Amino acid sequence: MRAAGLAIRSSELTIHTGVSLAASFRPARGNEEGLNRGFSFTGTPELSLGTNDLAIATGYLTATSGHAAGLEAALSWRKWQAPGEIYRIGIDQINGGRRFSGWYAQLSRVLVGRSRSYDAENATWDAPPVLDASFNPAAGQWGAVEAGARFSTLDLNDRDIRGGSQRIWSLGVAWWPVQRFALQLQYQHGNGQWTGLAGRQRFQSIAMRAQLEL
Repeated sequence: MRAAGLAIRSSELTIHTGVSLAASFRPARGNEEGLNRGFSFTGTPELSLGTNDLAIATGYLTATSGHAAGLEAALSWRKWQAPGEIYRIGIDQINGGRRFSGWYAQLSRVLVGRSRSYDAENATWDAPPVLDASFNPAAGQWGAVEAGARFSTLDLNDRDIRGGSQRIWSLGVAWWPVQRFALQLQYQHGNGQWTGLAGRQRFQSIAMRAQLEL
């Protein structure tokens, strides 16, 4: 369940807040017949690297129930945006329970073009609006360009459960020459303890993406 909406809205300033909740009072059984009920949690870097080494995972945890709760907020001022969210997951076991958490914060700015508009129906922001006729390099019209930075962390360690943890910095830029087509470039730097690797590790990656909306 998610409830979100605008707390403040003016001609230049918009503040969005929200909360999400989920609960399971009868967890599913494991793959093997007769296995106790429970959960398993996994995580990977936000930019997929095509490898299973950089993954954190708790393995299968028997549990009587589980829940998750998240708080989100975002501030939009002129062409700046600053969204963030914190999330906590808990499971209840006969001998106690386990708690895991993660959060992210992001800052972005539209460098070329108009600012993002708010989609009240889905409680999110749309991509920067671009009029197809506005792409005219000869006249200095280049559509929309946005650049941003993001930090996220995820921790699946709790007492004797060593699921791993990760912290990731990301830098990115996106260009919409027309509304339905985007080119994106992203750099990612991460460090953490992944289950497929021994000790604390680091990685760096760069990716490019072309996206067409039909």
